[in-house]
Amino acid sequence: MINIDQIRMNLVYGDLLVHALDGRFDVIVHGCNCFHTMGKGIAKQIKHQFSEAYGADLRTGYGDPYKLGSVSIADINRIRMSPSRKLIHFRVVNAYTQFFPGRNADLDCIRACFHQIYTVFGSIARIGIPMIGCGIGGLEWIDVDNAIYNASFAYNEHHGEFPDITLVVQREEKPDVEHEIIPSSINDS
Repeated sequence: MINIDQIRMNLVYGDLLVHALDGRFDVIVHGCNCFHTMGKGIAKQIKHQFSEAYGADLRTGYGDPYKLGSVSIADINRIRMSPSRKLIHFRVVNAYTQFFPGRNADLDCIRACFHQIYTVFGSIARIGIPMIGCGIGGLEWIDVDNAIYNASFAYNEHHGEFPDITLVVQREEKPDVEHEIIPSSINDS
């Protein structure tokens, strides 16, 4: 069970990819294994909707354990046709959080990936993430949240500000909460 009062980032419910295409994020991050799979979960959706991200993954070494804790980045450009024609630009970050596909996401790798993400994008980018490592990867959100927070805190110690990061939870993945009162900091979009 997730206590939403303890989440140390922005929180919205919805579809991360739709939010990105609406221009709400400059960067979206998802977890990957080291074998160019992108065959399940949000990685599969990203592979099909943003082939540039899969291309960035393919440019890394197949089965390379040295990728763990690192990232590959793809630039995404799309034209949104409604309500008015507009160019949408954002980046997809493939975060190598686990070696094999399946339930083996690694908290140290997540922490290292976010340290690298913050180093590259800092506090100027609006970063959107799913519950990275918690679905197929097998981790508990409280542990992942702590790993991401530790990377945020380290960034803050060196730069004097926290990155702008938002957890986007799919409607069907809406976490159990310990109480019915939703804090005012939560956006339900």
